[in-house]
Formats: sequence, C-alpha cells, structure tokens
Amino acid sequence: MKKLFLVSYIAFFTGNLLAQTVTLSLQDCLNLALERSRDLQIKKEEVKVAEHTKGEAKTAYFPKIDATLAYLRLSDDINLLAEDKLLPIGTMLSDGSFGFRPDQINNSWTEINGQQVPLDVNGVPFDPSKNPEKIQWKDYTTIPKEELTLDNRNIFVGAVSLVQPIYTGGKIRYANRMAQIGIDVAKNQEDLERSEVIYDTEKAYWTVISVEYKVRTAEEYQKLLLQLEQNIQASYDEGMATRADILKVKVKLNEVNLNLIKARNGLNLAKMQLCQMIGYPMQTDIELVDDITDKGTLPDMNDHITLNTTFSNRAELRSLSKSIELSETKEKLAFADYLPQIGLTASYLYTNPDFHNGFEKKFAGSWTVGVVMKVPVLHWGEQKQKIQSARSQRVIAELKLDDTREKIELQYNQAAFRIEEAKKKVEATQSNVAEAEENMRYATLSFEEGLVPLTDVLEAYTTWFSATSDEADALVELRLNRLNMRKVSGTL
Repeated sequence: MKKLFLVSYIAFFTGNLLAQTVTLSLQDCLNLALERSRDLQIKKEEVKVAEHTKGEAKTAYFPKIDATLAYLRLSDDINLLAEDKLLPIGTMLSDGSFGFRPDQINNSWTEINGQQVPLDVNGVPFDPSKNPEKIQWKDYTTIPKEELTLDNRNIFVGAVSLVQPIYTGGKIRYANRMAQIGIDVAKNQEDLERSEVIYDTEKAYWTVISVEYKVRTAEEYQKLLLQLEQNIQASYDEGMATRADILKVKVKLNEVNLNLIKARNGLNLAKMQLCQMIGYPMQTDIELVDDITDKGTLPDMNDHITLNTTFSNRAELRSLSKSIELSETKEKLAFADYLPQIGLTASYLYTNPDFHNGFEKKFAGSWTVGVVMKVPVLHWGEQKQKIQSARSQRVIAELKLDDTREKIELQYNQAAFRIEEAKKKVEATQSNVAEAEENMRYATLSFEEGLVPLTDVLEAYTTWFSATSDEADALVELRLNRLNMRKVSGTL
C-alpha cells in the first residue's frame, strides 16, 4: 500500500513538473546544451588525458627510484663441493710459496746438473712446478663435503635502485614537446565540438521560434476566415450571398485548419528536438523569449568578418598546423636515436644470507654506483626509416592544410553570398507582406461595398498568409546564414 502511494505521488509530482511552462532564452538553451552534451564531455576528458600524458612525459627529467623485495625458498642446500676433497700436506717454503721436502713425497730422486730432481712412476725426471700431478704425496688432509654445505634455503633480498638520465640526445625534450602538441590538438577538438553544439542548438532554437510564428500567423488567418464566414452567413441569411459563397469560405477554412494542425504538430516536434538537446524531458512545455520579427535579435556584426580572420580562427587549421609541428618533432625524435644515451645508476642491495661474508645467516647490504652509456651501432636502418616516415607524415599534413584552407575559403564565400541573398529575400518578403496587408484591407472593404467578388477576398487572404510565411522563412534563413558564417569563421 505504501509503495502504491509512493508511486502515485511521484507520478503526480512529475506530471505537475511536466505541465509547468519553462521560459528559456537563447543563452539558457546554449548553456544547458553545452552542459549536457556527452560528446563535449568526451572532448574535455580527452584534453585531461593529453594533460596527464604531458605530466607523464615531464617525469622523464627526474630520477626513477624503485624498490624490490623478494623471498626465495630453495629445495636443496647449497653444496660448494661435489664430494670430499683430499689436500696434500706440504711445507710453506721460505719464499712464502707452497712446496715440499724430499721426505714428504714418495718419488725417487736423481741429480741433474748438480740439482736434485724427482722422478715419476716411470722413472722420468719432471718439474714439480709444471707437473704437480706427478708428485706422490705421503700424507693428505681431508675436507669433507659436509663442511662446505650451506643451509641457506631461505633467501631474503631487498634492493633500492636509482636511474637518472644525463643525456638522451633530446628524446625527453622532444617527447614533452609532442605531449604539449597533443594538448593543443585536444583543445582544438574541444573547440570544434563546442562549436557544433552551439550551432545545432541555436539552429533548433530559431526553428522553434519560426514555427511558432507560422502557427500564430495561421491562427490569425483562421480568425479572419471565421469572421468572414460569419459575415457571409449573415449576408446569406439576408439573401445577399449565395450558398456557393459559404461553401467557398468553408473549403478555405478547412484547408487552413488542416495546415494549422500540421503546423502545431511541427511545432511540437521542433520543441521536442530542442528539449532533447538541452536535456529536458521531451514533453516539457517550453516558451522561448525571442521573436523572429524582432530586429534586435538580428545582429549584422558577423557580416563583416574577413577571410584572414576566418583562417586565424578555424580550429581545423590550428590542428593541422600542430600536425605539421608534430611530424617535425617526430623527425627530430627519430634522429635522436643516432645519438648516445648516458645515465647515472645507483643501487643498494640488502640480503640474508650475507653473500659477502661466507653466507652467514644475517642481513647485510652493499651499494653500487655507475654511469651507463648506450651507443647505437647497427640497427639495419631502423632510425632512417623512422625519419623518412616522419617526413612523409609532415608532407601529408602540409597537403591537408593547403586543401583545408581552400575548402574553408570556399565555405566563407558561400556563406557570404548566402547572407547577401538572404538579406535581399528579407527585404522582398517584408515588402510583399506590406503590399499583401494593403491588398487584403482594400479587398475586404471593396467586398463589403459589393465592388469585388468573394474570390478576390479569399485570394487576398491567401496572398497575405503566403507572404507572411515567406517572411518568416526569410528571417529565419538570414539568422541561420549568419549563424553559419559564425561557424565557418570560427567565431561561434
């Protein structure tokens, strides 16, 4: 029961909101559309991505410090000897070297050139310093394998390392420049998207106002015909008009009623489209404050925009100029690969066991400092291909820039011609409306005095309605053409 009450309350509250009339100005609609546009929000986030990329590239100037912690568990002990070792027992000689006395070996001796020389098992004299394996030792000492077995299956390692680039051939500087270009391009794309949102919203705004004016004109036309119908009916009742006159007015009135229904439906659709752009529910009843016939809403400041101003304002040209700059930076970056790279390294290693002191089970550390230089020797033309690719990209960007400038110049000339044409059309339609109003007034008075037939009055009404609709079309066309000029010139 509570849920049903809550749903009913929400439905009632929402219905009241939708039933309220919302009054909006052009600036209100533009602000709402800019705030709502998901495409514009995406462009803003892309600017943030480019800014973060620039921040990431900037960090390459600073040293990078990393810490590493590791634990290893070995499955077996570390044996420094594969088996027990037998070491001969000799004598420390007077010169500090290891040697032997004749009584410490089993070899036989002989005298050669007055010196005692040992004999091998075959009785052949040999030099003990060159063939120590032929010495027949009497006594040996033993080093058991177990004495050199290390119970270090648990190994702990900790390290801190630092790398500071000293010279990279300009790669870090060029990478930062490319990142900045990426920010500029992203902002230009944001400007383009904002321009599109403003253009579409303002176009929809004036379309609604234009259709509203046509609806009011049709309603006024309907009132004139209803009044004429009453007059004809009164004349018919007095025997001064025929049944055919009444039918003629009714046929024209039915035609106007049908056109009025179409115009109101078109107005609802135009309002729905505008509501969708500004983020309102499409059933919202909106009322726009401007009037298409108000000359104050028809500024002509954009009629004097020059072609040079257009070239300097267009975001597409700025983006293409940045593309050329980006290609040149890529070329320099590729050339930097030919140059050596120098960096400073430092590290501190902390281990258990202590590898510097007999694998003792305790924590101990050591540090290292060094300079590393990397020099490219042979990469099979990799850098050359990168340079050629960057040059080709620059040529492509230059060609696109020239082509876009020509197209923009054509757009500018077309927009200027359309404004002048629309101005003349407004002047002509306003003159037609004035003449149609005078004709309608004259035909009405003449008909009342019996000087002209009913068909002349209906034709005068139709001419006035047609002229008024043409004037509305011309006024909105002039506004949209000026809006288009602002878009073409990059001042929107």
